[in-house]
Amino acid sequence: QIFAKQVINGRLQTIWTGSGTIISADGVILTNAHVAAPTSPGLATLYNDPELLFGEEPDQLVVALSESADRPPTEAYIAELAAADGALDLAVIEITADLDGNELNPATLNLPFVEVGDSDTFTRGNVAGFESQNRVGDRAWIKTDATISPGNSGGLGVNAAGQIIGVPSFGQEAIGGAINRLRAINYAVPLLEAAAANSQYDSPYVVEGTGQETF
Repeated sequence: QIFAKQVINGRLQTIWTGSGTIISADGVILTNAHVAAPTSPGLATLYNDPELLFGEEPDQLVVALSESADRPPTEAYIAELAAADGALDLAVIEITADLDGNELNPATLNLPFVEVGDSDTFTRGNVAGFESQNRVGDRAWIKTDATISPGNSGGLGVNAAGQIIGVPSFGQEAIGGAINRLRAINYAVPLLEAAAANSQYDSPYVVEGTGQETF
């Protein structure tokens, strides 16, 4: 679980939470942009009013780990944003410090993680098909008949081999309701590569305005 925190009246307080998936032993986590970077360019294409929903960028991202299904997650680490794409509603964050702010060596974390799979293939199950998205392309979303609550956005959709193939994310029609779409994992690969190379990621799906648009 990811806690987005802001300093209010001199105290660090949790403003919203979301889910994420650890995809490498050194603490790389895949989640939604609206969880980790809510002002990402392009996010407004998926939500009616992202500022109303998510406010400003969080002052701190705290990662809580779930050790068992019947116990609440325990806050364990501080993470920093490595890459985000608002149009895809995807973000990559990296664990950098303990809760006291002491810098950590990622190589020593040795966290359990989920392998990245291929979202262009799937077997029978709760997958109902694919959905395209304007400017993004075909198979941009994986449709499912499973009911996923909004608190699980940014979480984990797996195939039969236990590999992550989708990230639950809700769009305009799901605000206040259930999630029934997962962002196909293949669209996250460029973000993961940019984070691994410590390079800047620029979304190919965000089109800059000319200043001459009218509504």
